[in-house]
Amino acid sequence: MSKRILSGLPALLALVLNVPCFAQSEISENQPVVGDVNTRHAQIQAKLKSDYDAGLIDSDQLSRYQRDLDGIAVQEDDLKARDGGLTGAGAKDIMKKLDTFEADLDKHAKKSK
Repeated sequence: MSKRILSGLPALLALVLNVPCFAQSEISENQPVVGDVNTRHAQIQAKLKSDYDAGLIDSDQLSRYQRDLDGIAVQEDDLKARDGGLTGAGAKDIMKKLDTFEADLDKHAKKSK
């Protein structure tokens, strides 16, 4: 009987050790987007992907744009984490940065056509 228990132990141990790999590690496209700033961020993210897929930006440009867009998201998260949270002025500042980012992306995409 102890042989049966010991023979099943490696399989059980492997299962238990791999449980964390089933946790969600990224946001999927099927999750709802909530709020004006997040909606705007999602729209720009979709435009970034579509411009890359259309060949308007190359992989290096995509990575730079993605870095910059992620940087804006980090600034938003920083504002949310502060005592006052994301105030109207903070949201307006983030939206302005997203507008500037999108204008630059559009300008670059028009040059590539």
